[in-house]
Amino acid sequence: MNKIAFFLILALSFCIAFSASSKSFSIPNAYVDYYLNPDGTVSVTEKVTYSLSGSFTELYLQKPKDLQITDASGYCVGADCSFYTQINQGYLELVAKGNFHNQQVTAVFDYKINGEILAQKDSTQFFWKVWGDTTQERVGNLVATIHLPGSASETTYFIHPVSDSIKATAGSNAITITSPNHPAETYLEINLLMPKEWFSGLRQAPNFMTKSQIVSGETGYIQGMKNTIAIYSGIFWFGIIALPVLFIALYLIYGREKPLSQLEFLAPYEHEPPGELSPAEALYLIERKMKPDAISGEMLYLVQKKFLNMEEKEVDVQGLLGSSRKKRIAFSLGSATNQPSQETLKPHQRILLGFINQNMSNGIFFVEDLDEDRKARPYALFYRTFSSMIAKSFSDKKYIDGKANSVMGLAAGIAIIVSFIGAWLFSSTLGGELPLFLIFESILITIIVLSKPQLLGKWSDEGRIAEQRWKNFKRYLSDMTLMREKKVDSIVLWELYLVYATAFGVSKVVLEAMKVILPMERSNSSLFLTHAIYVGAISHSFSTATATATQSSGSSHGGFGGGGGGGGGGAGAR
Repeated sequence: MNKIAFFLILALSFCIAFSASSKSFSIPNAYVDYYLNPDGTVSVTEKVTYSLSGSFTELYLQKPKDLQITDASGYCVGADCSFYTQINQGYLELVAKGNFHNQQVTAVFDYKINGEILAQKDSTQFFWKVWGDTTQERVGNLVATIHLPGSASETTYFIHPVSDSIKATAGSNAITITSPNHPAETYLEINLLMPKEWFSGLRQAPNFMTKSQIVSGETGYIQGMKNTIAIYSGIFWFGIIALPVLFIALYLIYGREKPLSQLEFLAPYEHEPPGELSPAEALYLIERKMKPDAISGEMLYLVQKKFLNMEEKEVDVQGLLGSSRKKRIAFSLGSATNQPSQETLKPHQRILLGFINQNMSNGIFFVEDLDEDRKARPYALFYRTFSSMIAKSFSDKKYIDGKANSVMGLAAGIAIIVSFIGAWLFSSTLGGELPLFLIFESILITIIVLSKPQLLGKWSDEGRIAEQRWKNFKRYLSDMTLMREKKVDSIVLWELYLVYATAFGVSKVVLEAMKVILPMERSNSSLFLTHAIYVGAISHSFSTATATATQSSGSSHGGFGGGGGGGGGGAGAR
């Protein structure tokens, strides 16, 4: 009996502890007010109502940490709490702290944002996520009001995301956006254009545009989204057999390639670059995607061709233990008398050279400086432009016929939607297994199409040979044994090897081979190869800058399309 009582008490204690530890919350409503001030600042009040089940100690808002937020304060309605701010998990958090248990509490957060109303060419712009996409719970009723310093009739605005359930109305001096049952992890955004005379002292938008350009872009984006929704909503059923049958048919028609032997191509590897593709173009041909290493390779190409100089400099670096002197590679523009015309460069290389020139300080460019927050957005814009130019260059060469991928991608996308509709509407008649199989099949084929575009894409004869030759060249650079078979003594060729190996991500192999094969006195005759030890650091810095730039948010970009505005974050409780 004592043992039974012991286990009963233990089980009861476990149940009590589990019940105490389990907790959840919902957000019945949230009211957000933005007051746009003539000095360019924005005063914000967010009233978020939490319905709490269990015990909580913090109600919070998350904001990008690089936002210029001042005068932050907060209080609670329905409970006692104190207010403070903190940096947590990469976000600035506005926190209402208290002891909350099984109750409904409204947390009110007040703060001011600086520098986020931007000057465009002939208008001013507030491109902003009025509700962030990190909120883990849906909002029963989300209302955002933007209070204007002038008449709403003088403004032009666009709301994202495109949804029939989201309504926007303009009053005399305010615009109100209402989103009932606003989904979790979904932003609500406005792109608002206003007269220039409403504000003073604004900073210029990074993408400096005219009002007509922004309106045209927004109109095209929204119409495109509406067309997509209309097309997808017209689809109700997609046969479970039709999808694999279509895939097999497209493969038989488009996907089967000619054997390389039929194209009279038998070369096992290439000792030199097998064509006129630049480092980034060659990488894209092999992998069909862009990587930060490609930027490093193109930069070294500019050095080799004397458009840039590369030299070692000692600089002061601030660390946790204070300032210290470190060696870095500095880049500067090459002498105009010693370099060929920029007309010999490809468009993406001229874009890269221009970006470096614009981001020099006292005539010097350090790749490591791209990690700075102030350079993250210009670099992100450059990287997107550079990547699109490389993709266009590949497309213009017509190496691959991508019609089958387009057809299969569209079919798989339709099938995914139909699968979820079937699981939702017809689970009682079809049973649980068939809708799940439909979903699995649709997602699997989508993954195949996205990850292996060459499976259904049909190479042209020229493209098939070019891809294989460049793959063989990469294989040669990746294998020290192969490089030893052909002892290269040309400094120019070793420099070229290092340029392409950097883009391919195999520079370490070439550097090791160079130490073994090329005499030191020969390698020392090339300033380029003398500084080759820094190639890994350059690639690492570009990779870090790319990751930082693509994750950065907090300021309006001046463009158009959903999700492009500043702000972000979301509400939560813990």
